[in-house]
Amino acid sequence: MANFRVHHIRFFEVVPKPINCLTYEPHTEKIALSRSDGSIEIWSVCDNWFQEKIILAVPDHSVEALVWQGTQLYSAGLTGHVTKYSLNQLKPEKSCSSNAGPVWCLVSNASEDKLAAGTEEGCVVLFDTANGDLQYYRAFDKQEGRIFSLAWHVDEEIIVTGGIDNIRMWSVNSGHAIQRLTLGRQEKNKETIVWCIAITSDMTIISGDSRGKTCFWNGRQGTLILGVESNKADVLCLAVSPEENSVFTSGIDPTVVQFELTPISTETDRKAWVSSLVRTQHTHDVRALVFAGKYLASGGVDTALITNLLVKVKGTKSWFRYSGFQHVGLLRTLFIVVGKILEKWFGHLFLLVVIANLQVVFIYRLTILNVYFLQDDKEFITPKLSLTKVKVPTGMLLPAHHMVLTCDGRTLITATCEGTIQLTEVGDDLATLSHTFPSENQPIHLLQVSLDGLLIAAAYGGKQLCIYNTQLNKKIYTLPNYKCQASAMGFSQNSQELVVAYTDQMILEYDMSCGEYTDWSRSNTKTFPIQWQKRHSKISHITHNPRNNQQVILHDEQMFCILDKTVPMTGKDARLYSKSSWQTHGDSNIDKTPKPFHICNKYKYLLHLDTLTEDWLVAVERTPSSILDTLPPVLGTKKFGT
Repeated sequence: MANFRVHHIRFFEVVPKPINCLTYEPHTEKIALSRSDGSIEIWSVCDNWFQEKIILAVPDHSVEALVWQGTQLYSAGLTGHVTKYSLNQLKPEKSCSSNAGPVWCLVSNASEDKLAAGTEEGCVVLFDTANGDLQYYRAFDKQEGRIFSLAWHVDEEIIVTGGIDNIRMWSVNSGHAIQRLTLGRQEKNKETIVWCIAITSDMTIISGDSRGKTCFWNGRQGTLILGVESNKADVLCLAVSPEENSVFTSGIDPTVVQFELTPISTETDRKAWVSSLVRTQHTHDVRALVFAGKYLASGGVDTALITNLLVKVKGTKSWFRYSGFQHVGLLRTLFIVVGKILEKWFGHLFLLVVIANLQVVFIYRLTILNVYFLQDDKEFITPKLSLTKVKVPTGMLLPAHHMVLTCDGRTLITATCEGTIQLTEVGDDLATLSHTFPSENQPIHLLQVSLDGLLIAAAYGGKQLCIYNTQLNKKIYTLPNYKCQASAMGFSQNSQELVVAYTDQMILEYDMSCGEYTDWSRSNTKTFPIQWQKRHSKISHITHNPRNNQQVILHDEQMFCILDKTVPMTGKDARLYSKSSWQTHGDSNIDKTPKPFHICNKYKYLLHLDTLTEDWLVAVERTPSSILDTLPPVLGTKKFGT
């Protein structure tokens, strides 16, 4: 097995952003997640919780609420607008003003042709979204104080809103309030804020408020059924199961509490809401909870998306932790040497790519491409960097969301928001568009170029992989489809093979001479160790050992490994080999037979790993402790009775 020296970097200060809200679309099995900087992430639940898209933040644009209507995504925020997004172009498509100030909450009706927004000025505003459009429809009567939360009954005739010291029920037809439920105060001069609210089909209203209470109300009679101090501080979010027999709440106190609708006795059909489970997995405030099929997903200030599989154990609900890692892989990666300088010079960056020898820099800012040659003065102890701009004709290139470079730094390959692939030749003083490959009518989420610059691999959202030839200027292969999306891919040193990692941990190799599986893939596909297949983190980068084309280097956020293709898979029950276990434990009983996987768990979270020279690797790490140091203080709690 090859030995490498590792250049270890920890000064790359990537700061993940808190999660603001979550929403789930059951037909496509997608979760949309917004962060505090206004960026939106699309996660595919059916692809083992794979982050497939990122809609980068628009300056001065916040996202306080997200709603799916079929495959269409809408958001609302403090700008007072409701925004519709294009998931192919990964950008806002249309925006409509509420005419009533900032929007704090947004919800869809069951027919998915209307949106209701709760605003700063105390108005419920309806928007018409029929036929995929977005238009202002009308507003309800104005109430005193802002609306923090709202819910739409399944029959679409009632909307319930939560505000300051009260809950109101509204008639959708008339726009008038038909009932007002008053909440008490813990302190005379301290308002009670209803942060979250839901309504079931039998008109049971569930609310969470700033007193730390979860309340259940009879919506038909306007009476309180049950009020429980479920949390030690504000309840910020709640989620109701699709069957409406289970409710989860959480908030500033990151404890997640479950309520179940349970029969009072065997002699009657009457049921009551009972607290049945308490679990703490987050370290900071939980701002969003959502049911995603058989999973419960949660997120908040600690930036982690945690998902739990809900299973029945002996007649009660218990949780199995499916995944709960800190997601720190960012689309906008500022490379180590010039990242901070460039961000200081240019401000908000959309995409940035730096060639490995640090000669050419490409920067996308929204719709503008800037190309620079980079020079460094090596006579100084601290090198001084300078940039020389290369002219790019206006309107030549389409807006893009992925960029890669050939090894000579002279050809830029961009995956555009229109689904096309553009090739740009970079001269000493002018960049020119050389060719455009047509769209496959699907967004591109992965892009890779071979070392010789002749082949381009593009992975599309519909699980399609295409290979393009830059000399022939045409698509030469559509590779065999796999059941999951690709999470990473990399060409071999001789550009004859393409290794692809998928979201179910499968690794396949394709022969570029015929566009089919290689002999290695055909022999080993069904014998991958179960220990490897049960991993939760997805492979995010693939490269090859420069000294040995049969060794593939892969990494995710939790580890990196070397896959030796010369060693056959020994079966699903085989144990993975880890070099660290040899050195740490020295156990003579360890199986010392060669294994195909050599894993290193030394680094976490691993942002990037690549080869520098034949025997050097560079590893960019952001440790969990360094991320926690950037987060605000947590709610103070007593420990051990003190």
